[in-house]
Amino acid sequence: MLDLVCAGSRVPLADVRRYPGGAAFPQPAIRVGPPEGPRHRFQLADPDMVVDLAAVATGLHAPRDEAALRLVCRRMDHVRNSSVNIASTHRGRPYNPAFLHPDDLAAHGLRPGDVVRLVAARDQITCVVDADLSLRRGLVSMAHAFGGLPEEDGRFRELGSCTSRLLVDGGGFERYSGQPRMSAAPVVIEPLG
Repeated sequence: MLDLVCAGSRVPLADVRRYPGGAAFPQPAIRVGPPEGPRHRFQLADPDMVVDLAAVATGLHAPRDEAALRLVCRRMDHVRNSSVNIASTHRGRPYNPAFLHPDDLAAHGLRPGDVVRLVAARDQITCVVDADLSLRRGLVSMAHAFGGLPEEDGRFRELGSCTSRLLVDGGGFERYSGQPRMSAAPVVIEPLG
């Protein structure tokens, strides 16, 4: 499978295999080709983007509503999305916790391991919270690609929680790339006791 995936790579997989401890492969150098077409220069600071970035920067310093939270993406070391989620690597936690800054947990009267409901405009999910001191206040950080069908919601400690159910369907596309909004989705947290 690796041979198929790596076919045509800059450094042939056979060369990489000769160094089980790893190696640097500086040659051949990668060069950008000559310009093509009428627009042959990079535009480093598009005026529209600069205006948008200034608005974001202003919002970062605005007073914050303690109840307002944003769901952001997260990677977990032991899986690729939820693939290869096995007992020998997940250390007894096969689900995707909702990580919050410890101060946000305390503000909502929560402790790591508590069960909550995350509610968004489109749907809601049940999940387990955990603390992450490295997060900025106001964020809920969860890995995507977990959870089962809606009728399996009660198995969140086994299957995880399906974050895609909280994302807006059919709207919220990124202005410049056209990508759907997959992060920074507004959510409300409800403790379930």
